[in-house]
Amino acid sequence: MGYDDECGEGVGAGWNLNVPLDAGVEENEYLRHLDSTLEVARSREIVGTVVLLGVDTYIGDPISDLRLTTDSYHRMGSLLRSLNVPMVVVQEGGYNQIELGLNVHQFLRGIAGLDKK
Repeated sequence: MGYDDECGEGVGAGWNLNVPLDAGVEENEYLRHLDSTLEVARSREIVGTVVLLGVDTYIGDPISDLRLTTDSYHRMGSLLRSLNVPMVVVQEGGYNQIELGLNVHQFLRGIAGLDKK
């Protein structure tokens, strides 16, 4: 987790944006923060992005203190798609072995512009 005062250094100064979240954050608040972050990205006219996808934010994940649902991941992917830039997705955390694949699947469907399935 990064702190909100960690903004990058040297030539990267101002390019790091951390949004610490309180425990118990649910989908609407999380997505509101994501949308605000994407507005910053749009204002900087980015040409690509790397997404570090941690689905350990899922409500059923054994280490999660957030309350995101499978639908949340589809909505995240859709929001990221709106950047309309090349994107690399690296899947990181996620420890609910039953729902992990479904959550990643829904995220990727959102990025691809596909409906939930």
